[in-house]
Amino acid sequence: MRLPSLTTRFTWIVALVLLVLAVPALADAERDADRERERERATSSANNGQLPTFQQPTGKSPFRTSPPAGYDVDSNMPAPTTIGHWQQGGDLCPMKTSWWKRNTDEWPVDTLSFGGETYNSADLMAFLNYRGNSTGSKIAKELTATLLNIANGSPAEIVQDAIDAANAFLNDHPPGTRPSNRQDRRYGNDIRKALKHFNKNGPCVDPPPAGPIGVDESLCTTAALSDSAVHGGNGNHALWLPGIGTDFVFEPIGAFDQNLDGTATLVGTAISASNPNRGFAVSVQLAGYTTDAPAGSPKRELRSSAYVENGGPVDPSTWAYYTDVTGTLTGLGELDGAVISLNRTGPAWQQGVGANGKNANPGASTWFLWTVDQQPANGAHLGDGQGDFNL
Repeated sequence: MRLPSLTTRFTWIVALVLLVLAVPALADAERDADRERERERATSSANNGQLPTFQQPTGKSPFRTSPPAGYDVDSNMPAPTTIGHWQQGGDLCPMKTSWWKRNTDEWPVDTLSFGGETYNSADLMAFLNYRGNSTGSKIAKELTATLLNIANGSPAEIVQDAIDAANAFLNDHPPGTRPSNRQDRRYGNDIRKALKHFNKNGPCVDPPPAGPIGVDESLCTTAALSDSAVHGGNGNHALWLPGIGTDFVFEPIGAFDQNLDGTATLVGTAISASNPNRGFAVSVQLAGYTTDAPAGSPKRELRSSAYVENGGPVDPSTWAYYTDVTGTLTGLGELDGAVISLNRTGPAWQQGVGANGKNANPGASTWFLWTVDQQPANGAHLGDGQGDFNL
């Protein structure tokens, strides 16, 4: 058998080598074509058969050279006094996508809305696991972590521009799609990097202090008695309801219970001193305990000479407050059948030495609007109004 010539054999070898080299390239080209067709199908389906048109914002991309204004990669962070600790670790630190993927039990919400769509936890986990080439899905991956961080207490201000840009981009290029225009892809990648930077390097916020926020204390309370030495008015009462009665006092006493969770209750039977046949069962619920004076507080009702800056014994800086005050008065005796709802108005509930506005003893006061939900059974008519407690 005659063997091929040396030249022929060399030609075959060269052809074989070229074929071996060409196969991977052809496979890569086919994969790229498949991906492009898949993206076009996804885009067409998501936009009712119309390919989205994304208009690049005029001017330079705000994310092209640096993250959004307000933070830098390393050293130019805002001072801790303005936002918090700038170190990874606390409960309120932004966390990366991988952390949220591993700690689903720490998710503060089960759904998120962005790009005009609402996604459930399964959708969000799919985004966090995404490893493909869709620009929309890459942005959704980082945006999911960003929004979970914000829902968990991280400050949104410094990343809001990136969030807004991501929402606008996803409206035109939803998850699963990839812009055909290179400039749009670069812009989307800039948005993704800005979100990723926040998730990796954003600020931590000091968590709330550990331990109780209120006090654990049970007190007995009666009417606040006016002391002319420090108070220019009169009126000894616990409950003041002009038009119904202005001399209600607790009989025998009222109970004021404070709790470590920052809540409290005031309960008891308030009877009119001038007409013992008129009374109310009192039930008041308080919340939002604080030792920092809320807006509109404290309310000073004593003579100026009673306060510490003028040599008096009353120092409002030592008072405590409850910001939420609601309650119910249920009629007794002649007022049987009446039901009245109370809601705080004006200054917060205040308590401490001189806080009742009647004397310089330990006490409390609060102001409320009342609404008559049910009239007395005897046919008497009670109107709505404004009243207060002085204890």
